[in-house]
Amino acid sequence: MSNRLLAFVGVFLTLILFFWRASMAGEILRNSGAEEMLGKSSIAWYCVGLFPGVKFNLDREIKYSGNISLAISCDDPSILKKFGSPYWAQEVTEQLPRGKKIKLTAYVKTRDVSEHADIEIQCWDSEKQKIVANSSTELSNPLRGTTDWTVVSCSLNVPIVTDKIRVLCKLSGTGAAWFDEIHLMVDGR
Repeated sequence: MSNRLLAFVGVFLTLILFFWRASMAGEILRNSGAEEMLGKSSIAWYCVGLFPGVKFNLDREIKYSGNISLAISCDDPSILKKFGSPYWAQEVTEQLPRGKKIKLTAYVKTRDVSEHADIEIQCWDSEKQKIVANSSTELSNPLRGTTDWTVVSCSLNVPIVTDKIRVLCKLSGTGAAWFDEIHLMVDGR
């Protein structure tokens, strides 16, 4: 390859990297696509609701993009009444965008969901141990039955007293749900 072509390729790749980083500058979550792994676990994501009849997995076959999606399935219709909704979660405690509007988006796919699959943002005041603001797609855009990949979103203004933001990817009822490309951004970026 000539030096001129190598220089052009170098400039081109540098521009791609610059614009990719600029587009991700407003991202608040770590590992939004669940791609970064530590052993068999996805970095930053954890599951809540390990009850009999509920399965969590990092699915390498059913995914919107990349190599992995976060999956939940439940075959016991009494789980919701007994324990509540199982969910994948991530908590943000650093560089909180207090006083700003944030938007959560995700791609969600469902199979035979009896109640709904949704995403949720919770702002916590840990000193008072309570949620001070929350928003979800449970009422605005719940996914039921069987759906192909669907982008859903919710947003809220982060109260000044917030010291933790929790993001949830939930399954209520029986069936299966997959979550991918989960992004929490300061709105307007």
